[in-house]
Amino acid sequence: MEDCHVENFAEKRASERTGTNFSSRILFDGKTIGGQVVDISAGGAKVSVEDGIKPATHIVLSIARFGEYSGEIVWFRNAAVGIKFTEDPAVTSDLAYAMAVYGP
Repeated sequence: MEDCHVENFAEKRASERTGTNFSSRILFDGKTIGGQVVDISAGGAKVSVEDGIKPATHIVLSIARFGEYSGEIVWFRNAAVGIKFTEDPAVTSDLAYAMAVYGP
């Protein structure tokens, strides 16, 4: 059986993640919770959150200065959620690039 190291998981990502620190809001089911975008890629984002959200919940990630992006929660642990974007990858790729370039 092959060893599973963190490096192996990173290599399997479809898009490279960029570390960041932007304030955000997650909107779902008529609720809004605050958070911080910890990292982002064309495929998704990791967001630290004030409250948990169940996996498979459809959300809108709102990031000041950058807009709103549709997605789905894929995991929740240690006060953070993983979001898979459901937007056009060209749009979210531009978002990830802009956040990397302009910084918080």
